Amino acid sequence: MRLLVIRHGETEENARHICQGQTPGTLSPKGKSQAEALGRKLRKEPIAVCYSSDQRRAADTALIILSAHEGKKVPIILDTRLRERYFGSFEGKVFPPYSDEVVPLEEVETAEAIGERLRSFLEEIKPLYGKEDTVMIVSHGFTLRVFAALFRGTPLSSLGEIPTPGNCALSEYFL
Repeated sequence: MRLLVIRHGETEENARHICQGQTPGTLSPKGKSQAEALGRKLRKEPIAVCYSSDQRRAADTALIILSAHEGKKVPIILDTRLRERYFGSFEGKVFPPYSDEVVPLEEVETAEAIGERLRSFLEEIKPLYGKEDTVMIVSHGFTLRVFAALFRGTPLSSLGEIPTPGNCALSEYFL
């Protein structure tokens, strides 16, 4: 199965350096434009289904991308396992320059917990689609770093080596 993995478009909160975590987020005009451009790029791809985080910024990105799709209507399935990392009381606040030192770690969802969410998601969809199927996934920056580590076989303790994908960045994987 071919996976087209996408980070949501830029949000108003991204532009203001606000930690969104599991808050909904609102696509900015730039984010909508990014999603429209990616939609044009993917319009002829044979996408069988789209799985998206249920957070508004990701679901809206998926809708915009697929609004340009030619051919059959692609179903969008919202899945909580594709959500962004939970940042606890830090959500909705501006990221300080050294956020790793400020955020109370006991409140923050671990990379391992996100990895378990993603493994569960992948194990569930794996038997549903064939080798020739293309599945689109829309999620979030930190979550997609964990996703990349899983596919690369990189230890989650080495996430610092994996850059956060840009807004509406597209990665391709094979499952």
